[in-house]
Amino acid sequence: MSSTLPFFRQCPPGLGGNGCEEATCNSTFVDPTLRILKSANSTACSKCDDGFGGLNCNICKGLDSCDIRQTQVNRGVKGVAKSSSAQGQSNGLANYSINNTLTCNNQPRAITASYLQCDVEQATLSALFPGNLTITGIKVANVPNFTATGMAEWDAVSNSSYLSVFLDGVEQFYCQAENCASSNTTDHVQSSTAQWGTDLWHCSSFSCSCIETAKICSNPSFPLASIINSIGGSLDFPCDFVDPNNPFGQTQCKLSTAELNKFVGPDGLALRQCSYGSCVSQYDLEQDWQNSFLQRQSEQSGSLSNGVIAGLAILGASLAVFLVTLAFGYYLRRKASLLQRIDDRSAIGLAWKEIHYHADSAKSTTFMHKVPRERIQLKEYNSEHPSNLLPSSRGQYHILRGITSYALPGTLNFIIGPSGAGKSSLVDVLAGREKVGTVTGKLSWLSKNESHNGFEHRLIAVVDQDDSINLPGFMTVREALQFAAELSVPENVPKHERVRIVDETLQKLGLSQIANHRIGDARSRGISGGERRRLSLAVALVGQPKILIADECTSGLDAFSAQKVITALRDLACGINGGTTIIATLHQPSSQIFDLADRVILLSRGQTLFDGPPSASLDFCEKSGVPVPRGHNVADHMLALAFEGPEHQKHLRDTVLPDDFVQSALPINHGSRGSQTVTTFITQLHALTARSLLMTKREKTGAIAHILGSAIVSVFIGACFFKVKLDLGGFQNRVGSMFVMTILILFSSLSAVVGLAKMRLLMMRERANGLYSPWSWVAAHLTYELVLLRAIPTILMVCIIYWMVGLRSSASDFFQFILIMVVFAWVIAIYNMILAAYIEDLSTAILLAAVYILFNIFMAGFVMSLNSMPSVVKWLRWIVPSKYALEAVADNQLQGLQFIDTFAGVPVRTDVSLFANKLFGFEDGAYYRDLIVLACGFLIGFSFLLFLAVWWRMRELR
Repeated sequence: MSSTLPFFRQCPPGLGGNGCEEATCNSTFVDPTLRILKSANSTACSKCDDGFGGLNCNICKGLDSCDIRQTQVNRGVKGVAKSSSAQGQSNGLANYSINNTLTCNNQPRAITASYLQCDVEQATLSALFPGNLTITGIKVANVPNFTATGMAEWDAVSNSSYLSVFLDGVEQFYCQAENCASSNTTDHVQSSTAQWGTDLWHCSSFSCSCIETAKICSNPSFPLASIINSIGGSLDFPCDFVDPNNPFGQTQCKLSTAELNKFVGPDGLALRQCSYGSCVSQYDLEQDWQNSFLQRQSEQSGSLSNGVIAGLAILGASLAVFLVTLAFGYYLRRKASLLQRIDDRSAIGLAWKEIHYHADSAKSTTFMHKVPRERIQLKEYNSEHPSNLLPSSRGQYHILRGITSYALPGTLNFIIGPSGAGKSSLVDVLAGREKVGTVTGKLSWLSKNESHNGFEHRLIAVVDQDDSINLPGFMTVREALQFAAELSVPENVPKHERVRIVDETLQKLGLSQIANHRIGDARSRGISGGERRRLSLAVALVGQPKILIADECTSGLDAFSAQKVITALRDLACGINGGTTIIATLHQPSSQIFDLADRVILLSRGQTLFDGPPSASLDFCEKSGVPVPRGHNVADHMLALAFEGPEHQKHLRDTVLPDDFVQSALPINHGSRGSQTVTTFITQLHALTARSLLMTKREKTGAIAHILGSAIVSVFIGACFFKVKLDLGGFQNRVGSMFVMTILILFSSLSAVVGLAKMRLLMMRERANGLYSPWSWVAAHLTYELVLLRAIPTILMVCIIYWMVGLRSSASDFFQFILIMVVFAWVIAIYNMILAAYIEDLSTAILLAAVYILFNIFMAGFVMSLNSMPSVVKWLRWIVPSKYALEAVADNQLQGLQFIDTFAGVPVRTDVSLFANKLFGFEDGAYYRDLIVLACGFLIGFSFLLFLAVWWRMRELR
């Protein structure tokens, strides 16, 4: 029977018989086909030629052993090769300059052909197959010059290996390796024998063949034949160098392949009492020393390996992309700061004609608030539809009915009326806010100039009715104004001038004395209601708008506070040469406040009842048939008339626009549509990130809860899984600790839902006011959330649990473990942010997040094996982040890990990956694939979806 491996088709030295399955004696100077077979009843050759030894007499013994045999060859000793060095010289194959004198080389480094023999140490194999387990072999670096040296010729192949395993002198299986090369390594086999260095024999192709009749290969209880025949891949064969002063010295080696290590451990198959002995010419020795010297010189020249170069290239490219992006952002910022400033202090007014507003009668109350099909539309007025007779379409309310009026530049204008009159709807339309429904009409500027397209500041600023949304409670009054100034004042305004604008705004609105006071909120008391209202006005005015629209600016204030607020507005509306045009809605003004206005517009059920100066209000009431009694508040009297409805009034005033003002059409996307920002992305990102850090500094509860909570729970988990062993229970606890870490990350990520929902209303209001874009807000929120609340607690958790459990101690494994866990924490947190951004109802968002957590727990592979799932649901594992995270950390920790236990008295030591795949469904070598899927698939994909959700859902629809 011929051998199944091609290198053994013609038997190498030391092997013979049928299929090269028997050991032979004599020495390497004797032709392999002429060597005597070892006795079948002995564990080794009973006698070898002089100077040789070992199980099959391949190993030379002593420095002079090869020289003795060479002399015998030259003399024509019977049974040995007939070629000699002298014959070589006569044939012209050698000359006097080449020293072919042979010496015995007992080092593991193969110069030409190196012969070896080792004892095999493996507890499980020794228990299953007691006896003397020995491995013999040949490492061929270069084919020897058989003719010149007198060695017996055989079919040697350069850069190859031949290995045979014997049990009590009987060959069990044999292996061959190709594409081999020697190199020095710092990964020593055993410290006691590594003081002279270690040689690594690495082969890229390795295969084995089991002898069917052999004891190891024919045991039905332990079918090792199929396993041995499947061994392949690359081979690492390190051996420590022998003491150069001991010609009979022995060393320690090991065999290591990916498949073999699964059975014998990550350190490979231990080989002890290894003897090397090969006859090498002095010429070959000198050439090897010379080549080794040149190689050391090359290594000392500082050249980098391909792997290091590739790693540095990737790192450099990533750093370059980041720096280029950052530099481009700062370039745009500087470019904006160098723009020519336009100093136009003249006031601007606003005119509106035939404003109609139809709102949907039924708004969806589901958790996915349906965005109406019809967006706000500012259309030219169509005279074919009379304002008062425009019918309501089915399912809509006609809220505003053909309202026409104007606010002259630098004037104070009041819009009054009872509840439901349409005051807030009208100012929303004037401010350019998105409405749920359809808006038609015409808007235009009023000024002494032809155009305002080049004006550098925001033209319209809005103050909403609810102060609690506009003002973060953790900031001081000055900090709130500085934040607004940084985002609403253009880049070309220097910092010192922004500071001056803030100080002047504080002084104008009487806030200087409380500039360093906290604003406060429902949990912590801060400034008073009147001060909050004036601060809201200051936040809008710090951007120096031409028009200020204030909705219910005195609502909830006492008479004195309301008077102070309106007086401040009166001072701002100081004329066309520098004043601000004020349009304010009032619910029930006092007579003193009413008289401060330049113009009053009275609404009733979406129509105009009165439009003119306060001085004309008495005449209006008298013509309406209900004169104002002496001493009564005329504003209250007008509100009573408006409550009755416009159909009872016969003396409506017509609005006539003065001819001395230029009208210019107002762009459809005017005002605060969210895209009308005046600062660059970098400025917005800087301001928002700084505010988030300030919030963390002032309100430490959230960050402390994440960090301290993570530390406490991690200590508990680490104590539960403390110092796991390598037996069956230890293996279960090892994987269990990693699974618990993923669960901790899953549940702690629920705070991401609350964190984004908490900022939702403030973001929507500030976005509507044009302070920043949704993209900059998402980038700032992710920077704060992912670094402070996700990365830091996750790293702390891993550092505690990892070392308490006793996972792999190498730095590379530790940092790879942290990388997966941090990326996984980011993925889950961003997913929960998507829920919070898309779903307005917080309880529903948390419910769906909890359901997704259960889905991740079930599909991770620990609770139920992924391989045993029904095919109808098995595909779902590919869309679950926890599956990739747990598989990656398992591969990081279990690859090469040994399972060491005893079953039925037999010690078992094998690679845990053999049954981890069947038990959990994890794949070997999946770490980098899983990392790429988590980072490039889930992380980038979820981030994109978050941007879309914030852009689409987190905007005001009134």
